[in-house]
Amino acid sequence: MSDPSSSDSDASAAAPPPPSSANPRSTVLHHTHPPFYACYLLVSQSPAKGRIQTYIGSTPDPPRRIKQHNGVLTGGAWKTKRGRPWEMEVNVVGFPSKLSALQFEWAWQNPHLSRHLHKPPTTSTNSTTKSTPTPYFPRTALSNRPLTKLQVAQLMLTSAPWAAFDLRVVLYSVQAREWWEEAMKEGPVVKKGKKGAGLGWGDREARLRVVEIGLREEGVDGKRGGREQEKLRIDDDEATKPYVNKWHAVVASFTGNAPSCTLCSSPIDLDVRSPLSFLSCLCYAPHADLSITTTPL
Repeated sequence: MSDPSSSDSDASAAAPPPPSSANPRSTVLHHTHPPFYACYLLVSQSPAKGRIQTYIGSTPDPPRRIKQHNGVLTGGAWKTKRGRPWEMEVNVVGFPSKLSALQFEWAWQNPHLSRHLHKPPTTSTNSTTKSTPTPYFPRTALSNRPLTKLQVAQLMLTSAPWAAFDLRVVLYSVQAREWWEEAMKEGPVVKKGKKGAGLGWGDREARLRVVEIGLREEGVDGKRGGREQEKLRIDDDEATKPYVNKWHAVVASFTGNAPSCTLCSSPIDLDVRSPLSFLSCLCYAPHADLSITTTPL
């Protein structure tokens, strides 16, 4: 059985590798937990026809990725070849795995398609037929505004499954902070013209208020605005600590039989499995205190 008092570095050791016959380049079969993974919002500094262009992506290395998008390094997305130069205005960090970050990225890009971002169906008082769920953010001419992108991010941070993650937001300019604050006022309502007449987030606001928001005006590379500061650390393990700590608590709580998967009830081999090879719920609800599953991340 794993020693609950072992160090974080020991606890986060990788699970046994898959058979040698497996594809050695597969990030699914050879998945390792990166110490840092971010979803990001880029904003073009060269507006096309008066409209601000935006782009959403994900990466384990934001300082390197922004150089790729701006053509300084090879490997940038073809969609960002136009619109250069780009600035990385927002990071969402704290994902429990690369897969969860990729799922967040897709939903952030496609809120009109994600089932998690649809309004619940309603039943008419004169009928038992439920309405078809509709997206909070249907695709419109305003979908690519930075303000709209942050409204979508705020909805996601208060929606399952992401509300159960300990996600944090980093803003890289005063402008980004203004967009964030305006999105807080508007809520899930996208409109053109006069600002400040939104309805806010209602019951979701309490959850949104506990999300940690940081401001880093020097940018991901530490050089924004002529500054010369340290670039964003990508070896930060703050995102993994809650999961490792919970694993220690789970191990310490079972003095007899090994714990079982919350979903399939199969026993969990504490001597073999890495704490980061499980899906651990960090929701603040009481039911989540010892909730872990063997679902691969």
